[in-house]
Amino acid sequence: MNPTPRFLIPALTASVLALSLAGCEPTGTALVEDNKQQQQQGDEQTSTATIHEGTISASETWTKAGGPHVVRGKVYVQSEQGATLTIEAGAQVRFELGAGLYFGYESGKRGVLDAQGTVEQPIVFASAASSPAKGDWAAVYLGNGAASSMMSHCTISHGGGGSEAALIVEGAGNKPAVMNCTIEQSASLGIKLSADAYFVAFENNVVKTSASNPIRLGANEAGSLGSGNRFEENGVQAIHVDAGTVSRSTSWLPQGVPYRLHGTTYVQHETIAPVLAIKPGATLEFGPEAALKVAHGSGTQGALYAIGTAEAPITFRGVSTEPGSWAGISMGEGTVAGAELSVNTTVIQHAVIEHGGGGNTNDSALLYLYNAKPLVENVTFRHSGSTKAVVVRGVRSKVPTFDSWGLFGDNGSGNVWGAGLEMPAVEDAAQNDS
Repeated sequence: MNPTPRFLIPALTASVLALSLAGCEPTGTALVEDNKQQQQQGDEQTSTATIHEGTISASETWTKAGGPHVVRGKVYVQSEQGATLTIEAGAQVRFELGAGLYFGYESGKRGVLDAQGTVEQPIVFASAASSPAKGDWAAVYLGNGAASSMMSHCTISHGGGGSEAALIVEGAGNKPAVMNCTIEQSASLGIKLSADAYFVAFENNVVKTSASNPIRLGANEAGSLGSGNRFEENGVQAIHVDAGTVSRSTSWLPQGVPYRLHGTTYVQHETIAPVLAIKPGATLEFGPEAALKVAHGSGTQGALYAIGTAEAPITFRGVSTEPGSWAGISMGEGTVAGAELSVNTTVIQHAVIEHGGGGNTNDSALLYLYNAKPLVENVTFRHSGSTKAVVVRGVRSKVPTFDSWGLFGDNGSGNVWGAGLEMPAVEDAAQNDS
């Protein structure tokens, strides 16, 4: 179905119509009542506004001149042959209560959004209410059939009602571009990526005043966040990263707010060695019992390349500042050994690791190594929940020598167990094979 848009004509009240037919001028009271009824409709539409409802199954364009465009209920843009909705720069898209715009929603159907505004003429997705509030409408949804969608210089406001976010991107292989956009006043998350969706570009965006986090996404997708973004005044000022596996090489850039990891994040693959590169100034924040594990699974490989600077160190910390509030970082036997200036190896430099070491086992520490040999320099280890900052197990040839490791402090009764600065020499590590 490809419904013909309908045009809104302001309705006259029965009393005004009767007076007009009688050749009389309407009274002030009648005009006031008419105005009240129009306000109760919850929109600011004029006689040129266009209503859209149902399913759009063929490509079409929503023009600036034809606006405001009013979305009523759930409007789907999709077909088996594919449909593209192009929205002109400067166009206004208004959503009635609970409405939403869904692209490529059903399996096997394609629907693409092409919304490219300009600095002078942004595209607006907003509530149709005369007094908008958070959650007035649902979401702009980009499903798996909306893979090549583009949004630039757009504003999305007062969505997230009855929905997980104001902008939802879902589906493996779904790679939209979102640039120079503002998402604000969501009743839930600002943006959610799920089911392996990935931004082909996400730059110079502002996500602000959401009731929850500005954005939620998986560990394998966090690297699709580009530069120049700002996250401001949200209910939770952190990027929510779901537990999962980083199975392809990626970089996490500093975003002005921490990446908040929930559960365990693995960096590993059976046939390749994915590298998680953390850029200078980035902060990784771990929830209760959360952990970062490199090459943890049997037969897997992986690397962590986290090089900060003296001016912009990388921080691994707990959401809670209580020692032991998260598990810590662990590296298994398949961890790629560290090498100077080699981006495909495991290196931690100019970093702070704190508040980890939870779990109350002999292996609890801020950093646990099993036959893993990272290059670690100028790293501060502190506030461990264990009696140890670093635990090493393995054979001598496969563990570090701990030269220039950095500073230790407030770690219970010890710093390194098995090998280290003030503890027995590295030969002791060979006694701890397991």
